Amino acid sequence: MTTTYETEAKLPNTEILEALAAADRDCVTICLGAHKGGAGTKPASQRLHVALAVLEKQAAGSGMNPAGVTELFEPLRRLAADASFGAGHRDSFAIFRSPRVFEVLRMPGLPLEGAWFEQRFRIAPVLERLALRPEFHLLTLTRRRVHLFHVELDEFVEVPLPPGVLGSLDEFNAFDAPDHTLRNMSSSGGGGKVAFGTGSEKEKEILHFRDFCHALDRGLHATLNRAGSPLLLAGTGPEVAIYRDVCGYGKLVEPAVTLSPDGGWSDAAIVQRAREIAAAWVSPDLTRVLAQFERKNGTGHGLSEAIAIGAAAAGGRVASLIVTEGARMPKENGDFINDAVTDTLRLSGHVWIVPAAAAGELPPLAAILRY
Repeated sequence: MTTTYETEAKLPNTEILEALAAADRDCVTICLGAHKGGAGTKPASQRLHVALAVLEKQAAGSGMNPAGVTELFEPLRRLAADASFGAGHRDSFAIFRSPRVFEVLRMPGLPLEGAWFEQRFRIAPVLERLALRPEFHLLTLTRRRVHLFHVELDEFVEVPLPPGVLGSLDEFNAFDAPDHTLRNMSSSGGGGKVAFGTGSEKEKEILHFRDFCHALDRGLHATLNRAGSPLLLAGTGPEVAIYRDVCGYGKLVEPAVTLSPDGGWSDAAIVQRAREIAAAWVSPDLTRVLAQFERKNGTGHGLSEAIAIGAAAAGGRVASLIVTEGARMPKENGDFINDAVTDTLRLSGHVWIVPAAAAGELPPLAAILRY
């Protein structure tokens, strides 16, 4: 069977990025965008050949001995010569090579194209894409059937509902009588009670669906809490509003996806819209960090100036680094933001990416200090 790098390359994760942050010399980073035949782009192998010609000259000019340059670039040359690497690919690749590291990562949605020979890896763009394509669950709501999906980067799979959790209003009504009866009682002349109807069939259906959503929410708690991931809802306004009102899960994302399978929308289209919403979502954890920065900024325990933040990160003083989506601060032989990100990860700090749409007046780079 033919191996393709699109299927074999790793997806990025925090553990890989922390390992990359530890590299401190002779680091090659190459980002190659997607390629499709006839779309006007060149295959990854061709672009890699061009990049290697430039990078090898830079490495030789940096003072590396010739044997070291040859050893550093040898696996990259093999990769460029691999026929499968020249095939079409809808994802981008991020390639990292140092004397002790060789990683090829598959990067869905990475728009960056470039190549660098520096004394550390360019991991900030990769971390940004990872943070802005979060893992989440998506619950599509209709009265006929609900579906739960797990979404991670470019992949989504339907998750079976837990045992005992009913997936449609009809199943729920057949299994258990609703909690509500739309009846009032009026006193009769003899002191007894006379029942009279007040609810329309539409009102009954709404109350039945509310009971169904309440049971569904309780039934999904264990699955969602175990994953700890955000939950997005998809459906029409009434269904979403009812579920939102009874939902007890703490990571419910707003707004909901206003597309429904009953409206002819495919699962893929609904998931794509959910990804766009999730990318702009500010989690409760990030909200708390931003509030903490507002309290500490200007007190000596919060910084918003890039050079000062860089020095603090290099000294291991940064507990939380806050980076606005798309922020770049180029400098000679590097980037201030990438350096701060790398040093923060290397010294066990946490990096938070703020979606550009939610950044407001936040500076491009901010930090909360340990001391």
